[in-house]
Amino acid sequence: MKRSLLLSYTLLVVSFITIFIGSCKKDDENIIVSGTVVDPQNGNPISGANVYLDGKILSSGIYNESYSEIASAITDASGHFEITTAWQVVSSYRLRAFKRNYFDSQTIVAAESISKGATYSTSLSLFPASWVRLNINNVVGYADDEIQYKFTSTPQSCADCCSNSFLIGSGNYHTAYKCRAVGNRYNKFYWTVRKNGVTNPFTDSVYCVAFDTATININY
Repeated sequence: MKRSLLLSYTLLVVSFITIFIGSCKKDDENIIVSGTVVDPQNGNPISGANVYLDGKILSSGIYNESYSEIASAITDASGHFEITTAWQVVSSYRLRAFKRNYFDSQTIVAAESISKGATYSTSLSLFPASWVRLNINNVVGYADDEIQYKFTSTPQSCADCCSNSFLIGSGNYHTAYKCRAVGNRYNKFYWTVRKNGVTNPFTDSVYCVAFDTATININY
């Protein structure tokens, strides 16, 4: 009876050690990427943001030229995220953060910075978005009238972002131009008007509340 109990106890200990070693080995094959996503203007955490870990993965002895998604996570109420995934051979990593009504962001991470069995910690930023609506109206239009306008604040990269390249209107010009800008800050814009052969420059700025639309009327 004692021998049977001793044997059972020995088998239990061996099983525990085997599971423990296997678990350690599994952890050694994983990488962990953790951190927070914040609004860089005030440092507040952003919950519900999607964070993606991408890599240029080695395939058939050749590194892919483009990034492929490896794993992802969603930030919690504290803006914290953690991605645990199997280590792969890559030439470069990329971290992307995304949330509706924020500007996307991405960070390139050197392959050697993320190691097997180790945790890579970082902080990612997402700027809140707002919108600007320019109502432009040539009150008394002539064929040779011209207006050129652009935003001069640091631009973001998106299809509907406020342009820092001149947009041009001529003649009897009327338009409503709506674009996306960084919220909770002043956004500057510049325009010139040519009337009767005379060109005059103008500058102004508008405070854009995050997630809202600011309206500007330009009559010339």
